[in-house]
Amino acid sequence: MKHTLTLITTLLLLAPLAATGAESKMLSQFKSVRVPSSAAPIRTAAENLREFLKARGADLPIVTDANQKENPAAGTILLGTTADTPTLARWAKEGRLSVTASGSAGDACEVALLDGVIAVNGANPRAVLYGVFELEDVIAEHGGAPADLARRAKPSMGVRLLHPRMQGGFHGYRKSDFEFLARCGGNVAHLTHDWMREKTLFSYIPSTEFPKAEDAKALERNRARLRQYLDWCQLYGLDAAMWLCEMPCQGGPWTPEPVRKAFLDHFPAECLSDTGTYQGKLPCLAHPRVEQEYRRMMRQFLADFPGISMFLVFTLDSNGELCDPATCPRHKGASKLSQYNRLLALMAEEGRRVRPDFQVFSVGWSWMFRGQPDYFAQQAALPAGAGLTMPPDGEAWSFDRKMTDLLVKSRTLTREKRQAFLGYDIFLWGDDTVFGEIKDSKLPPGLGITKLYDFPLGIAAKLRRWQALGADGFFDQWGTQAEYVPCNAVALRELAFHPENAEPAKLDAWAQSLAARRFGSAAAPQVLAAWKEIEVAQQIQSDHTYYWHHLRPAWSAPVLRSPLTVEALQTATLGGGEPPKPHGTRDYAPHRDDIARAKALAPALRDAAKHFGKALARLQAALPQVRDDAPSTLDHWYQPEPGGPARLTPRQVLDEQIIAVRLQEQCQLRMSRFFEAWALVKTLPPAGTPEHQAALKTLEQLRAEDEAARQPGPTTQE
Repeated sequence: MKHTLTLITTLLLLAPLAATGAESKMLSQFKSVRVPSSAAPIRTAAENLREFLKARGADLPIVTDANQKENPAAGTILLGTTADTPTLARWAKEGRLSVTASGSAGDACEVALLDGVIAVNGANPRAVLYGVFELEDVIAEHGGAPADLARRAKPSMGVRLLHPRMQGGFHGYRKSDFEFLARCGGNVAHLTHDWMREKTLFSYIPSTEFPKAEDAKALERNRARLRQYLDWCQLYGLDAAMWLCEMPCQGGPWTPEPVRKAFLDHFPAECLSDTGTYQGKLPCLAHPRVEQEYRRMMRQFLADFPGISMFLVFTLDSNGELCDPATCPRHKGASKLSQYNRLLALMAEEGRRVRPDFQVFSVGWSWMFRGQPDYFAQQAALPAGAGLTMPPDGEAWSFDRKMTDLLVKSRTLTREKRQAFLGYDIFLWGDDTVFGEIKDSKLPPGLGITKLYDFPLGIAAKLRRWQALGADGFFDQWGTQAEYVPCNAVALRELAFHPENAEPAKLDAWAQSLAARRFGSAAAPQVLAAWKEIEVAQQIQSDHTYYWHHLRPAWSAPVLRSPLTVEALQTATLGGGEPPKPHGTRDYAPHRDDIARAKALAPALRDAAKHFGKALARLQAALPQVRDDAPSTLDHWYQPEPGGPARLTPRQVLDEQIIAVRLQEQCQLRMSRFFEAWALVKTLPPAGTPEHQAALKTLEQLRAEDEAARQPGPTTQE
């Protein structure tokens, strides 16, 4: 009875059509996987399911040439759509299935046990693959298929843009990265990133006008690798996108000087202009030779790589720039925003000559463009193929979930102009978490470093935000990390495809289920309690994004490095304060000077640290409940390829989570101490007054706390 009730609860939780508590259909009862369709994603789904079942002792044949007029026998797993599989079409007509093949149905899918047959039915071939992933999750959790199995899923947003891997070079992706991207619920693979070298049209298209723009061998290597990635995308039904940094330029101080000098030989001097920044010179788009070559390369790119459906275009950083309006003889005072939008319009126009549904997105990063008075007027003038993606702040944050008037206005405008809008976000891991050792920081030693930071309840908050805004989809800035099988990754697909579980009334029950599947039922209550504390801490962080860099540990400048002494703090300066970010009557950046910001941040970050400390204690309490060799019912999400990274065990994942949360706790505490001390020193009363002595006493207490935190011993804040 207990097993039956648990099964009913789980099925209700995960959006079933029916749940009556019947026993599971065991793996030995399955006889074959039947696949009438030849579509690549459906064939991929069949092979994936076969390997999944084989690992569990059920070696089923894949039948592709069965008589379509015959009903499939009991024990068959039938994969397809109503457009290619008559049995599924008949069951849909009879009302036994609800998903029909349609371009308007998105990636809806359903899995149901009908007449002894497991039907995996999708609105399109990619949706069938998602349906197989759902089926595998059910079987992994229950050891078979419940006799009343009936699950329906439909993603709440049409575009789900993910990177195949969080870090690494363009040539380092594996096929398993693309499978994992699809398992996360992604439907567009973002194949490049701004940290990569290969991030301009010249990296993939031979330039007839400027043949020196790219080394010939590098060009062919890039083209071959891109073709390989597009082949893998096709297997999983994924569209593909490119993050381009245009226009290419000499680059900033991170670029070796010989490389910067060699760049000047790639283009005739008459075609170059100055950026007016430390990134040097660049080819000027207003020069006729440059413009015509960009038009030609756009057409050639989409002809050579038709699987690319969108570009996200980034500039003013990462070796992408525009001409200095004050000095460019051709732009004659045209702002960099105007130059940027001219490039976007060119790309949209030429791209749609080759692929009518091609999209180019303006990346609303930083305030350099969004702060311009004609920002919205220029966006409104762009063609329908030029969409917009932006975060609510100057940069995306892992913890952010706020709504702002700017987001609302942006979405309203793009909807009116029939332009696409993508939420710019971080769902898995971002550079506001700690990565690498922070040189000369005053953090306690020995905290460790991790690339895994899970906050599933935050995923729900983020998705609710973009759904409420009516976004066409989302763009995840960083990327996936398959070998960790992050809880965030599972949450992303499950909450995007079952948005009802992201609602507060159902969220805790769903999260408890996820914790049990990842870490076991014994550890789940403590893990869930930790996630709740992380959620409280992240909400505090989201409400206090007053600075762009100073709150990002690896970019925080004096905040994590400055000694808490009068002498050091007197010379420490803050910069990059965020502009007003109103939403209705609330402003998420209400302070206009650094002292006011610092005074508000100090108690807020200390409060966030307190909740991270409580989360840490909960995770540490869960650790003894997870054996070193304990498996997870989510292990099938990642199967290592030869030479690929090994999958982490649940115990290893929990160890990484403890590192991540301890880092968050200690970073927030140190930031809090700095901001309080900095504000004290910047507002010191006259020497010799009681107020002056009181301020110095408080500063000494903060310094002592800072030193005590660096001593060996427990670091968790009580």
